[in-house]
Amino acid sequence: MQILTIIQARMGSKRFPGKVLRELAGQALMGHLLDAVLKISLKTEVVVASSCKSENSALEYYCNTSGIVIERGDEENVALRFLNILKKYKPDFFIRLNADSPLLDWRIIEKGRNILLRNGDADIISTVFEMTAPPGMNVEILRADTFMREYNLFSRPEHFEHVTKYFYEHAYRFRKYSLDTGFKNEGSYTFTVDTPEDFKRMEKIFSFMEKPHMEYSLEEKCAMYQQVITENA
Repeated sequence: MQILTIIQARMGSKRFPGKVLRELAGQALMGHLLDAVLKISLKTEVVVASSCKSENSALEYYCNTSGIVIERGDEENVALRFLNILKKYKPDFFIRLNADSPLLDWRIIEKGRNILLRNGDADIISTVFEMTAPPGMNVEILRADTFMREYNLFSRPEHFEHVTKYFYEHAYRFRKYSLDTGFKNEGSYTFTVDTPEDFKRMEKIFSFMEKPHMEYSLEEKCAMYQQVITENA
């Protein structure tokens, strides 16, 4: 079973341009996500999916100098970027992650892998079905040939922009499994870096850490998050 990890990344965020390469705790923000991916026991090749827009040349340079594979494609049609990567690398399944999630808990990917090993017929395994993880901790695993087949049925701009939205709208058509992290978010935590304010919060969380972030559980990271909120209240 070949599994590919695809990380969406771009420099052109409207609310926080260049965020994925912004230095956070001594390295680029997306470097922390890569650290988490390297912790999983699952053997998976990692590909960064970006666009051909010139501003992403800095991201390509970062990937090249870090030994990370990057594939660049259409700026607006993110799903097409995924489609072309799947055609090129021909995996059985792929894991979809976002580069603005520096504190992603690698254990969630491991849980998804375990579901996949038990249910090899899966089309999609995801934390999103029942929102079992806070933003910035979501993991999606999709069957590659299912994605390539269904891509031809994408019809709305958001299908192409958000990559997996179509699958949730038509979930009844697929063999789906909810990835239960055992965590109750209750809308209190957001671990994505979408704005400069999010970045400042992330800097503060990292300042509490005495060991690599991969060694802290999701619950421990949430406790640090809550400490930041309390101090800023």
